[in-house]
Amino acid sequence: MSLPGNQPPKRSFKEKLIAVAPKAREIPQLVICSTLASLLLTSAGVVMSAMAAKAQIVPDATLGNEGSTVISGAIIQDDIADLIDGGAKRDSNLFHSFSEFNVNAGQRVYFANPDDVESILSRVTGNDGSDIFGTLGVDGPADLFFVNPNGIIFGEQAVLDVEGSFYVTTEEAISLGNGVYSATAPDTSQLLTVSPSVLVGQYLTRNSGDITSRGQLAAQENLAMVANTLDLQGQMAAGDDLTLLAENVKIRDTATDPFVGFAGDELRVQGREQVDILALSHRDSGLYSYGNMVLQSANPVGGDAHYWSGGDFRVEALDGALGSLESPVDPIIRTLGDVEIDGYRGSSLHILAGGSVKIGTAIITEPDAGALGVDFLRETITLLDDTVVQVDGGAQPTLDIRAGVKPEALGEPPLSLLTGFDNNTFDLLPVPISETNIPSGANIEIGDVALWAANGLVLLTNHYQPNETLTGNILITGDGLFDLGIFADRIRGALNSQVENAYFDSRNNVTVTNALIATSGIGDVGDIVINAEGLVRFEGAVVATNLSNEQGQGGDIRIRAESVEVLDGTDVSASISGPGNVGGVMITAQDRVVFNDSNISSRSVSAGTGDSGNIVLKARTVEVLNDTRLRTSTFRAGNAGDVVIMAQDRVVFNDSNISSRSFSTTNGDGGAIEITARSLDVLNGSRLETDANGSGNAGSIVIDVRDGVRFEDSSGSSRVFGSSQGRGGNITITARTLEILNRAFLTASTSGTQDAGNIVITTETLDVLNAGLTTATSGAGDAGDIVIMAQDGVVLNDSEASSRVQRDGDGNGGDIVITAGALDVINGARLDADTEDAGDAGDIMINVRGRVRFEGTSADGVFGSGATSGVLNPFTDGNGGDIVITTGTLEVLNGASLATGTFGLGNAGKVVITTRDRILIQGNAGINTRSDKLSSTGEGNDIRIVAPLLILKEAALLADTNNSQPGGDIILTLGRLEILDGGQIISSSQGSGVAGNLRIDATQGVLVAGRNPNFSNLVAADPELAEVLSAQSILSVRSTANGTAGNIIIGTAGTTPEIFLNDSGQIIAESASTDGGNIFITLNDLLLLRNQGLISTTAGTAQASGNGGNITINSPFIVAIPNENSDIAADAFEGTGGNVNITARGVFGIQPRPQRTPLSDITASSELGINGTVNLATLNTDTLENSLTELDDTLIDPTTITASSCIAAGATDDQSSLIITGRDNLPAGPDDVSLTNYSTETVQLVTSTPSISLQEPNALYQLTDGRLVLGRQC
Repeated sequence: MSLPGNQPPKRSFKEKLIAVAPKAREIPQLVICSTLASLLLTSAGVVMSAMAAKAQIVPDATLGNEGSTVISGAIIQDDIADLIDGGAKRDSNLFHSFSEFNVNAGQRVYFANPDDVESILSRVTGNDGSDIFGTLGVDGPADLFFVNPNGIIFGEQAVLDVEGSFYVTTEEAISLGNGVYSATAPDTSQLLTVSPSVLVGQYLTRNSGDITSRGQLAAQENLAMVANTLDLQGQMAAGDDLTLLAENVKIRDTATDPFVGFAGDELRVQGREQVDILALSHRDSGLYSYGNMVLQSANPVGGDAHYWSGGDFRVEALDGALGSLESPVDPIIRTLGDVEIDGYRGSSLHILAGGSVKIGTAIITEPDAGALGVDFLRETITLLDDTVVQVDGGAQPTLDIRAGVKPEALGEPPLSLLTGFDNNTFDLLPVPISETNIPSGANIEIGDVALWAANGLVLLTNHYQPNETLTGNILITGDGLFDLGIFADRIRGALNSQVENAYFDSRNNVTVTNALIATSGIGDVGDIVINAEGLVRFEGAVVATNLSNEQGQGGDIRIRAESVEVLDGTDVSASISGPGNVGGVMITAQDRVVFNDSNISSRSVSAGTGDSGNIVLKARTVEVLNDTRLRTSTFRAGNAGDVVIMAQDRVVFNDSNISSRSFSTTNGDGGAIEITARSLDVLNGSRLETDANGSGNAGSIVIDVRDGVRFEDSSGSSRVFGSSQGRGGNITITARTLEILNRAFLTASTSGTQDAGNIVITTETLDVLNAGLTTATSGAGDAGDIVIMAQDGVVLNDSEASSRVQRDGDGNGGDIVITAGALDVINGARLDADTEDAGDAGDIMINVRGRVRFEGTSADGVFGSGATSGVLNPFTDGNGGDIVITTGTLEVLNGASLATGTFGLGNAGKVVITTRDRILIQGNAGINTRSDKLSSTGEGNDIRIVAPLLILKEAALLADTNNSQPGGDIILTLGRLEILDGGQIISSSQGSGVAGNLRIDATQGVLVAGRNPNFSNLVAADPELAEVLSAQSILSVRSTANGTAGNIIIGTAGTTPEIFLNDSGQIIAESASTDGGNIFITLNDLLLLRNQGLISTTAGTAQASGNGGNITINSPFIVAIPNENSDIAADAFEGTGGNVNITARGVFGIQPRPQRTPLSDITASSELGINGTVNLATLNTDTLENSLTELDDTLIDPTTITASSCIAAGATDDQSSLIITGRDNLPAGPDDVSLTNYSTETVQLVTSTPSISLQEPNALYQLTDGRLVLGRQC
């Protein structure tokens, strides 16, 4: 407030109002008049009419010849009054001095106001106080200073008629610059010309008197009261500043008489020791100012009143720092500007501010029990998120703070009683709004808030009736008395307390820094609702709804904003430890939600039997970073809540965790994790987990993403623990692309009695790099399936997709099902469906439009790429699953393999492959099915392949039995089969079991050729390979131990045209010590053996017993080169040699012999036993001897007869079969010499003859298809 001094000429209140009127706003209006005579108010505390009248006005002699005079009967303002004249004039100051000064009831006393006098200074030097029971005024515009150190009483009929300012004080002196005008030491006074001041209170002493007012005091400019104690009732008004300054200030009203303190500018109440305001008995009571309002004390201000300020409202300590406010009833603060309070304690507090609000600590102890509209507010408010809040400070303990409220929503101060002045009534003028009291923001800043009573409410909003020109934030700092924040602690309140809610509603930001926002207790827990049009930011904060050990429901935490940031260890949690349900956490942001090193949870803990709530996040992007945890959980019968994330754009988890768990040993279910977004990244140790104990089910993980999902060094899992009876949850991912990288895993498992969940992936492309997909069971429940549906490609690179029955698992393994455009399993990647216990392993089923490729090994060379389904435990009876592949092309390359097998009592599964194009198995790769331990009793199973082309190059198909059970068959239905460079197709027995059969139908023939140049290196690295494999390209059924070799059947469908065995290519059915297997070959065209080609059913290869197997060949032609040592052998060592039965039109270049030679042989010998037999059934030409046969025109095709060609016959004289050999592709000439007879010539071995260009035929020969050909003998 401005003090009198060296100032420009003063303006009247009216002049000031007119000056600012262009900036005014049409809200509460006021009429200021010269008197308040029309007010008839009474005081219950002081009965003025009972007091005896004192001597009236007695001037003293301290001013000498310039003493004061009293003129009675003067006419002032058309009425009789006493006029005080005289005095000592010094420039604009006029000094008066009295020994006594009193104004009786009905008396009118005025100070004369010479024209150039601006300040009238009046003192009382006697020992008595002053009683002002009538009218005291100034006959002019001068300011009036009145000093009586003995005390002053304004009676209930007291009226001021002062156009200027009125300063009344019980100080000992009035300050005049460096001098004083003293009432206790008049001789020391200095009658100076400087402007006086009483507003510092520096001359108050313990002996200073009090000021008591029960009247209606008004000054058109400033009104100031300074005393040791101010005891105030009634009304007082100042056109400018109203200042109440004392050691102790006491303000009261009654139900019939309001207390009204009004200032046209600043209103200041200062009680150095105490300010005690209790003025809520009348609805019009209150302190009102058009400017700032300040309550100031060294101790907390007792402020039970309504406050209305056209400027700012502050509670201060004496040094100007913020101070505290206490109110056992219910204060209501309305201000066009800001509100600043260091601390508040008391009943419900309502603050409606046009600007910002700052409170250090607010403690709400109880609701107000007063009257509606007098002591508290009741209103329905709708928040930004359309939440409807019932504000009722009488029904519930309430902290109600509304900032940035538009002026017209603040209401009008109830100043109608101030319109009854006797004279000089002014025109109605609006509340002055100047640049100094226009608010600059709509912020709310809170340190601590504590609710210590039941059914509490915290409402912080700058969205209520907003001034749209302002923006503002809400800041919770935790820097108050408790260093906590906002909490509802009903342990201090009633045991049956109900709901406590906290609402934060901001047009801009809400920030909570190192602070607590909590609702807690032992009844129903209230909600925490935070809305912001800007950013909601938590730093090191705790936001919690907690309920302990009693009946009641938990509260929700709802946050809605443009963006939300939860940072630096912030804990947002809803929890309960009783039978009620836990509240949820819901966060909605138009832009980003960011969690960094934070915790968000909804938990039913300890003794809690209720359900935990959901965590729901909705935003454009969601980022969960740096050890953040999103958790829902339950420990007893209740179900865990879901975690639901819906993002329009990206969701990122980085070194963070989402979990929904049921830790209960009863029937609580785990909740689901559901994520919907444009893209999802789960990175750097992040985990998505749904778990269950007891009989509850684990929740599912459901990811639905429009673009890409990436798991990197992270995991997603759904697990059932212990002996739980609940089911595992599914992991379902739908995305355009899915990447699972660098130690990332998706896992669905159970150790309980129910099934694990499935992993289901729907995508365009799936890339799994150094990562894995796993379903497993170690209990009675089945492992889940892995189902992959990819429109384009699936790549597993150094990775694993597995479904396992683990130790102690009685349940079955799940299937691995892949449907895709293409599949690549490379660099040691695996598809595994295994069992280690009683449960059966699952199947692997692949259906791919394009190419399936298995290729390579792990970086250390230990693990080859492939697909396996096996029985791994030698003491359990689970069966292995099948591998079923349907594709366009299949490639198994460079150390890769497809395998089913059994180490235990159960049987291995089948391998079934169907392709529309070729199969290439190359480079130490293979397909196998095997029973693998002597102690096991499981059977191997079949390999079935249907394809247009099968190529094995340095690779193998293997059906192997190592125990007493039969091995599986290998069944190939092909267009063409090529076994090259040491390729192998083997059905073998290394135990006592019978090796499986090998069945081949190839409509375009079979080629077996070449040796593996790397075989010696492979055997050096793994010597066991030599027991099964060899360096040659082989079709084989064999027994290397006590088991019987299987059979080889080729061409049973009658569609296989030829077999070409070249460069040590072999078809063998051999045994080491048992009977050799049988070989059945049926061809449409040709069996060709070159360069040590071999067909063998030899027994006793270990120089032991066993009969040689039989070889049955039905082929039009069998051709070998005599000196290339190609053999057909059914030999034995100790046993009987087998039988060789050949039906052919011609057998060329190979002949039966008693034993093998360096030539091409057909043998059925036994080294120590009885030889077998060789039976050749070839073409019979007897029908052509000495006969003439009519030939069909098409019987001889001249294009098949070439110049310089000849006819080669078999080696025996009695069984002759012929084929045409030749070169140059030249047909025989039509002029060849005709034959005169039809005899056939003796068949001889082909002899080398010099090449000639043309030779004439010398005989007629019949071919295998019955055609007769003119030719010459070779």
